[in-house]
Amino acid sequence: MMPVWENGEWHMWFATDAGLIKGKIVDLSCGDYLAHAPAQPTDLHIPFMHILWQHISWPSITPYIVAISDDIQTLGVSTAKMRFFFDHVSTMRGQTSTSFVTTELEYSVMLARSIFDLFQKLISIVWDQNVRLSDTELERTRKRIGSLPETFSKMVLADKKVLRTSEEIQAKYGLPPTLAKEYESAGHFFSQLRDIRDSLVHGTKPFGTVFETEKGFCVDPKSQPYSGLVEWKAFHYYNENIVSLTPWIAEVAVNTIQTCHRLVLSFATSIAQPPEIAPGYLVYTRGPQNLALMNLLDIKNGSDPWWTK
Repeated sequence: MMPVWENGEWHMWFATDAGLIKGKIVDLSCGDYLAHAPAQPTDLHIPFMHILWQHISWPSITPYIVAISDDIQTLGVSTAKMRFFFDHVSTMRGQTSTSFVTTELEYSVMLARSIFDLFQKLISIVWDQNVRLSDTELERTRKRIGSLPETFSKMVLADKKVLRTSEEIQAKYGLPPTLAKEYESAGHFFSQLRDIRDSLVHGTKPFGTVFETEKGFCVDPKSQPYSGLVEWKAFHYYNENIVSLTPWIAEVAVNTIQTCHRLVLSFATSIAQPPEIAPGYLVYTRGPQNLALMNLLDIKNGSDPWWTK
């Protein structure tokens, strides 16, 4: 029962024992909704979330779509909190703002990692319950192999550490070639996230030092885990030793969303989907985290990475 924004007002229905009852809501503070255009300029249209809601939101799938949406929003909230710490460092009464930032960085990695497993669980359910391949040979292979793994690591890694090629993924799980190639492409970024997350959980490689500057939080680009994800540019550098932290945050958050988008798009183009539940409408996401997510997208696309006071 998703809210609908149309003709300048909100519409929403609630399921009761007596059937559907139309409710009256004044505004939406946070969540996903349907509309022909965003109700506010900061409301986000995330294409892969649109595909999930519009085409494959069966009852068994919906909890995972909601969970993925919540985790994406929380990634934005975590980034907004880091910006808050920077903007209010003078009021923190001797507390070290960088320790708060490090905690949020660790949490962001955990969230990004969890989105991949939520996505894989969703795909495995659809593959098992709702897919029948038109290629008869592939369909026989799919039935013979059975269910897909419920974790992303089992899809893209052999022996928990070696990246599988698309040919290996296709042979092992009976996926269409284009979808197998997209899993292969996602494997490298996922394995980097997984290694960072595992190091955090096991306490073997804690996050490197975060430095507080008047332009924003900075890190050593040669230290772990900051040396692996980002191709550092000259304008990222505060001085010869440290760089802005925001391109690294953007890589974690935006690349997670974009990787899921490419996988969902490949799935949707490889396998025929049911028609849209709400034809002609787009799915938008509203929340206080949107500005932070939009800023990360700009930074990943090359915009100014600094939070200058």
